[in-house]
Amino acid sequence: MKKLFYVCIILVEICILTGCSNSNLLDYTVLYDQEGTLGYKIVDNKSYNYQHNIITSYQQLIDICDEWNNNSFEEDAENYNSELAKLIRSCDKKYFIENDLIIISFETSNYLKTKIKKIEYNNSQIKVELKQTNKNGVYTTEAYPWLMIIKIDKLNEENIELNVNIG
Repeated sequence: MKKLFYVCIILVEICILTGCSNSNLLDYTVLYDQEGTLGYKIVDNKSYNYQHNIITSYQQLIDICDEWNNNSFEEDAENYNSELAKLIRSCDKKYFIENDLIIISFETSNYLKTKIKKIEYNNSQIKVELKQTNKNGVYTTEAYPWLMIIKIDKLNEENIELNVNIG
């Protein structure tokens, strides 16, 4: 009986130490982390900046660029040869065989530095936690858009929900 009790205690401790959940921290690579936005669209005479999405296919990337007036795929566009446009076009059909993209755009200020704290995947949901800290020095406080493009391994799942928390 004592053996069974000790085995149960050990199993409980293992669950506590390793976590008894389907939650996984994802490995990621930041491909782009600069001032900017993926695009904008006008709805009911109001302009909206792109916010965030997980992109799982080349066609979805093209569709989102089109929806948000991003002209990275238009050869006659002024910004066709920009770093951002080249990066977006480099994520072709072959890229999406093994990878997905997380694209996040948010408003920030000169005095703030934003870093990824963690990216977690749990039950068809990705949670990106961003941490903002004050930079040393004196900065102005005007707001501007910031864009992060993040590469993750292919999840092979549809209808993944993406939540972004900035703290």
